[in-house]
Amino acid sequence: MIRKKIAGIIATALKAIEPYKTEGIRGPVSGGKIDFKLLEELRVKVADIAEMAGIDY
Repeated sequence: MIRKKIAGIIATALKAIEPYKTEGIRGPVSGGKIDFKLLEELRVKVADIAEMAGIDY
Protein backbone atom coordinates (compact mmCIF):
# COMPACT_ATOMS: atom_id res chain seq x y z
CA MET A 1 0.00 0.00 0.00
CA ILE A 2 2.71 2.48 0.96
CA ARG A 3 4.79 1.47 -2.06
CA LYS A 4 1.88 2.24 -4.38
CA LYS A 5 1.41 5.66 -2.76
CA ILE A 6 5.10 6.45 -3.15
CA ALA A 7 5.06 5.22 -6.75
CA GLY A 8 2.06 7.45 -7.44
CA ILE A 9 3.82 10.48 -5.98
CA ILE A 10 6.93 9.80 -8.05
CA ALA A 11 4.87 9.29 -11.21
CA THR A 12 2.99 12.55 -10.62
CA ALA A 13 6.24 14.44 -10.14
CA LEU A 14 7.85 12.97 -13.24
CA LYS A 15 4.80 13.66 -15.41
CA ALA A 16 4.68 17.27 -14.20
CA ILE A 17 8.28 18.13 -15.07
CA GLU A 18 8.53 20.56 -17.95
CA PRO A 19 11.83 20.11 -19.79
CA TYR A 20 13.80 23.06 -21.11
CA LYS A 21 17.17 23.82 -22.67
CA THR A 22 19.39 26.81 -22.21
CA GLU A 23 22.81 27.77 -23.48
CA GLY A 24 25.68 27.00 -21.16
CA ILE A 25 29.36 27.79 -21.47
CA ARG A 26 30.08 24.53 -23.32
CA GLY A 27 26.83 24.24 -25.25
CA PRO A 28 23.19 23.49 -24.53
CA VAL A 29 22.22 22.46 -21.02
CA SER A 30 19.03 20.52 -20.32
CA GLY A 31 16.92 20.97 -17.24
CA GLY A 32 13.43 20.57 -15.92
CA LYS A 33 11.05 22.59 -13.82
CA ILE A 34 7.96 21.72 -11.84
CA ASP A 35 5.13 23.86 -10.51
CA PHE A 36 5.92 24.91 -6.93
CA LYS A 37 2.36 24.34 -5.66
CA LEU A 38 2.41 20.77 -6.97
CA LEU A 39 5.82 20.19 -5.42
CA GLU A 40 4.51 21.38 -2.05
CA GLU A 41 1.44 19.10 -2.35
CA LEU A 42 3.69 16.13 -3.05
CA ARG A 43 5.94 17.08 -0.12
CA VAL A 44 2.94 17.02 2.21
CA LYS A 45 1.89 13.60 0.89
CA VAL A 46 5.39 12.24 1.52
CA ALA A 47 5.36 13.68 5.04
CA ASP A 48 2.00 11.98 5.69
CA ILE A 49 3.39 8.64 4.53
CA ALA A 50 6.46 9.08 6.74
CA GLU A 51 4.22 9.86 9.71
CA MET A 52 2.12 6.73 9.05
CA ALA A 53 5.29 4.65 8.96
CA GLY A 54 6.41 6.10 12.28
CA ILE A 55 9.58 7.71 10.97
CA ASP A 56 11.00 10.43 13.18
CA TYR A 57 12.54 13.19 11.09
